[in-house]
Amino acid sequence: MDPEELATSLETVKWKLESPNSPYIPAHTARLLRRMEKAKLLLETTEMKIYEITDAVGYTEIDWFYKKFKEYTGTSAYEYREQCFITA
Repeated sequence: MDPEELATSLETVKWKLESPNSPYIPAHTARLLRRMEKAKLLLETTEMKIYEITDAVGYTEIDWFYKKFKEYTGTSAYEYREQCFITA
């Protein structure tokens, strides 16, 4: 396979993986899902401080964790924890 064929083949694979109908989840999306689900579990089941949870799920910047958590759940980490204790 020459370099041009290889490049075309790689572009085709990339296009198929990024297609909305693809059964594959990109690595960065899978990592985000794992981190957010672990954070939710820690908020629900421990009394860890939010900054400790931030570190435990692999974020180095707490502000970035806050932003991603709110995007993922629709609520802040603090509000999420409060809701867990109210409904329990």
